[in-house]
Amino acid sequence: MSSRLIGCRAIPKFIAFHTFSPRFVLNTLFGFTRPLVAFLAAAVCFYFGFRSVEYTGPPSEVPAYTGSYAGPVPDLDPMLDSLFARHQPFLSDYRSAALLERDEAWIDSTLEALSLKEKIGQLLIVELNPNRLRDVQTPDDALRRFSPGGFFVSRTLDPETVIDVTNRLQQRSDVPLFFAADYERGAGGRANAFTEVPSNMGIGAARDPRLAEAAGMLTALEARAMGINLVLAPVVDINDNPENPIINIRSYGENPALVSEMAGAFVRGAEQLGVATTLKHFPGHGNTSVDTHVQLASVLGSWDELQATELAPYREVFAETGGP
Repeated sequence: MSSRLIGCRAIPKFIAFHTFSPRFVLNTLFGFTRPLVAFLAAAVCFYFGFRSVEYTGPPSEVPAYTGSYAGPVPDLDPMLDSLFARHQPFLSDYRSAALLERDEAWIDSTLEALSLKEKIGQLLIVELNPNRLRDVQTPDDALRRFSPGGFFVSRTLDPETVIDVTNRLQQRSDVPLFFAADYERGAGGRANAFTEVPSNMGIGAARDPRLAEAAGMLTALEARAMGINLVLAPVVDINDNPENPIINIRSYGENPALVSEMAGAFVRGAEQLGVATTLKHFPGHGNTSVDTHVQLASVLGSWDELQATELAPYREVFAETGGP
């Protein structure tokens, strides 16, 4: 095509040719019809499917949890052993040890020597990204100015950057730092070659706490390889509201006993390798219908209902693991 045809003079000729083309007419009609049909089909599915679900609040009686899946399953133990076999040299180094008397003495003396400002700083975990902090240019500046208890590490950072920063800041801090990351599904992601574990709903559906424990161990192993020692997981919300836009597959399930068992197993796995965990989202985010990243939510129910559903996993996991 000559350059002269790519202009206004080419438009009437183009329209004239295709206006009388049956192929053009069919393509035009089908081009408008196809998205219209798809839209109508989606609207029908939405009306008769999603709209037909009416949520009336938490059930008065929580369904009984019958325990682990009793059907035929493969022997998981050899599989899980092989999963961690090549990491055995590291596992013995990573495993937690009880605090010795000299450790407790060091903690007490270090805390006593801190100023009031430094003690307040120890209560804070700040963004590792200095662009999120006012009047701070680098994480090193934040360490000097605030003496924080730790830093929050974005999962979008590449592992080389994370290990460089965590090592440097740990060496420069007088008090050991927490480095926290939101590793609900493991340390894997688009920015690295680490492992992304299945969703909590998938693990909960398997009804085998060994899988949840393995997820905790694998998450801890790969997190510590980057200097991360605190994971913001597991999610212990009960998936008891079908209108919830943000929890869904992040929950182990709709039964508090199941959620408690799986979350406790994850915590055991992670803490075996010296990584601290958090239970979230207190006091429960399952029975909400809004995304709390953008809007304040309310958890409705009587005290007895909250005790039986939203708060149950916290109580059970703390009792098992010796938490607060």
